[in-house]
Amino acid sequence: MWAVRLPEEIFAAFKKRPLDLQVDFMKAELFLTNRNNVNSFLLSVQNHDFHKQLAKLYGENLLFSQFSRHHLLKLLPTNQWVQPMLKKEPTIINWKQFIIYYYGQDFYQKVQNLLSV
Repeated sequence: MWAVRLPEEIFAAFKKRPLDLQVDFMKAELFLTNRNNVNSFLLSVQNHDFHKQLAKLYGENLLFSQFSRHHLLKLLPTNQWVQPMLKKEPTIINWKQFIIYYYGQDFYQKVQNLLSV
């Protein structure tokens, strides 16, 4: 799951202040995290283009959002978005190969190290 760390003033205003997707969202730190426990896995991701795409999906209500007490806005894909994609795509058998191809060996190794802790 993805998460962004919101600035204090936005987090404190919780739903009383709009989140500017072009400015606030893009300045927020982006993380890959554990859906059930953000403290158990929090990997910083530095990819401006991907961050921009997440902002677009969030703005189109294709991501469900949930605030955590750690100033994180958790972003989960909605079923309306995931189910059609899963039906169109072939089943991926070798996840390791897939992850290394799209995210790189370093990323894969970081995730493996964090999961083995």
